[in-house]
Amino acid sequence: MIIIGAKGHAKEIFEIFKESELSEALYFFDDINKDDTKTLFNCRILKNLLEVKNIFSENKSFCLGIGKPQLRSLLAEKLIKQGGIMESVISQRALVAQSSVIDSGVNLMPFSAVYNCTKIGKGALINSFASIHHDCIVGNFTEVSPGSRVLGRSKIGAFCSLGANSVVLPKIEICDNVTIGAGAVVTKSILHEGTYVGIPAKKIT
Repeated sequence: MIIIGAKGHAKEIFEIFKESELSEALYFFDDINKDDTKTLFNCRILKNLLEVKNIFSENKSFCLGIGKPQLRSLLAEKLIKQGGIMESVISQRALVAQSSVIDSGVNLMPFSAVYNCTKIGKGALINSFASIHHDCIVGNFTEVSPGSRVLGRSKIGAFCSLGANSVVLPKIEICDNVTIGAGAVVTKSILHEGTYVGIPAKKIT
């Protein structure tokens, strides 16, 4: 298994494999940072796609280990073009309702919660202590930061970023490409992309 990224979030993903005693035969892939670091947690850091293809000849699985939605999508597409298969990583300490639907490439971090009849889109990240409540939809590659709460029957678009401890009230719709600031409370549906902060959340850019 290749973990895309070799910085902060990738380290957290590694810990999920470690808690499951699945940390053997792991690699990191980082062709963005140009430092000379060759290993992380005694795992090799792959620096280019040729090295990735060599690993894929034995195991085509990879997972996402970076937070930014657009970068998650870009690097996922890059490895899929090399024949990779994007896998979800779900912590044993995450709460996942049986009626929820989890697409490929999702990260569910420790102490996150995905409740009944929710749909989590491809490549999404539900971070530690974040909660997605009943009948919600989270779009592809959207990042839900630590402590963020999405309340019942809300719909979050693709490539969104919900800041730490933000709250989306029930039955809210948020379009694609929206950033919600840390601690913001979304009280009305958001129909235009941009950055929204405050209580209630208002557009600033």
